Amino acid sequence: MNKSIKYKEVLNKYITINKSDGLGLFQLGLMHLYGKGYPQDIKKGISLIEKAANHYPFAYTFLGISFLKGKVVRKNKKKGLAYLKKAKFSGDSEALVQLSYLYLDDVTPDNYEKAIQLLSEAVDKGHPLAMLYKGIFLITSPSSEESYRKAYELFALADELKNYEATAFLGHMYENGYFVEKSISKAFRYYLKGTSGGSAFAHYFLANMYREGTLGEINIDEAIRHYEYASVNGFPHAMHELIDIYFDKGSSKYNLLLGRAYLDKLLEINDPIALYKYGYFLVKGLHFTKNIKLGLKYLRKSNYKESYLYLGKLYSLGSVVPWNRHMALDYFLEGAKLGCADSMIGAARILTWSDFKNNPNREKLFSLIYDAIELGNKDGYYLLGRCYQYGIDVEVDYQKAKEYYLLAGDQFAYQNVALFYLKGWGFEKDVQTGISYLKKGVEKGSVSCSNMLAYIYTTGEDIPQDLDEAEKYLHFSASNGYIRAYYNLAKIYLEKDKEKGLEYLLKAVELKDIKAIKLYNELKEKGEI
Repeated sequence: MNKSIKYKEVLNKYITINKSDGLGLFQLGLMHLYGKGYPQDIKKGISLIEKAANHYPFAYTFLGISFLKGKVVRKNKKKGLAYLKKAKFSGDSEALVQLSYLYLDDVTPDNYEKAIQLLSEAVDKGHPLAMLYKGIFLITSPSSEESYRKAYELFALADELKNYEATAFLGHMYENGYFVEKSISKAFRYYLKGTSGGSAFAHYFLANMYREGTLGEINIDEAIRHYEYASVNGFPHAMHELIDIYFDKGSSKYNLLLGRAYLDKLLEINDPIALYKYGYFLVKGLHFTKNIKLGLKYLRKSNYKESYLYLGKLYSLGSVVPWNRHMALDYFLEGAKLGCADSMIGAARILTWSDFKNNPNREKLFSLIYDAIELGNKDGYYLLGRCYQYGIDVEVDYQKAKEYYLLAGDQFAYQNVALFYLKGWGFEKDVQTGISYLKKGVEKGSVSCSNMLAYIYTTGEDIPQDLDEAEKYLHFSASNGYIRAYYNLAKIYLEKDKEKGLEYLLKAVELKDIKAIKLYNELKEKGEI
């Protein structure tokens, strides 16, 4: 007798005796839904599975997932969500986990909180996957020692329930010293245990160890092997690492065909990072023939924070695309919604411009800046300094401007503070204090600050002339690509060392500095060279 027919007879007999058996009804519904043992009848299959849900809550969860993913039935997010909510109220822990995914598809602070709450309920019901995901959220969001402790406990509990992905994250905690004392050997043992259970994360973490030389020496072959294991399990991060390895022209593993093959796999599933990478490669002409139009299409399709940041930069600079600050602002704001601090700064910088004073997004200026600062981006302090210096939506306050600039601590901030003292803006004029801030700017690599110092020491307007100091800072500027510095050096040396002065002048002429060319011609006409 055919096995499916025999199974059908046994199942029908059992359900006839016990109408309240939810699992039996669920299995019977599956047989009708998929056409196993019965002619396929989707409507009847759904009806039986719905009846099963009265005693077997997972049946609602199954229907929810089926409608959300379009499995057998036509994809319908609204129906899928409704079934998952029914499953939630019926007490099915899997429904709680699936609902949390839905909230995380649309990442907002409110949805994040809802997802965490749902996972917490599933954890209370002993769902190992919920323990894993809640633990991951605890260690990847802004974390404290307490959140690390809770994550460790969740991973340990899920590990006991043989969730090998949780085993991998125990290793991750030991590798990084989260809550526990850092131990590479323990991390390695947990990763090996995880790989024995087929954990994609374990293979991925182990591959990172080999690639970075955490175990002593870099072993790129072992790294590739473990990335490939993780990739077989559909782990996108591992595929991205393989793409980076195979697209690295400086590596012995450079392989354009393999890199493209992994990228194609990710593009097939519309992986956001892959869409971004492909778009970026096409715009730049890297690894593929340059195609700006197609590259922009993929960047816009990506819905990845780095894509919005890159598009914002392109339009704000007028690079490759026409200069358009309004479009740049729109892209930066989209990136900001996804938590990109650089996009927040990009949007805020545009909003500080006078022609955006009446832009409806202007009210977001300070919230964007403070959010970026909270995420560790010090450029936010620079923008606050600029707002207080120029009175952008606040009263002019040079003291506050100085405080924020110093918190930014970059070369531009030091230059601005130096100007406060050199020009007497908001503070009593104090050239020596100004010079001290210019020197801090030079330490940060500022060519502008070194040029200003060279000018001050050359002219001797506010302090005694010091050509040796001027020469020192001009050398710094020249070595950092400032062409005019060679002309300025020539001017100094022609007075005291003509041979060396001509050497610098010829260098400036070679670099097509207009003033140098003019001086050279004048000296030539006079017969001095």
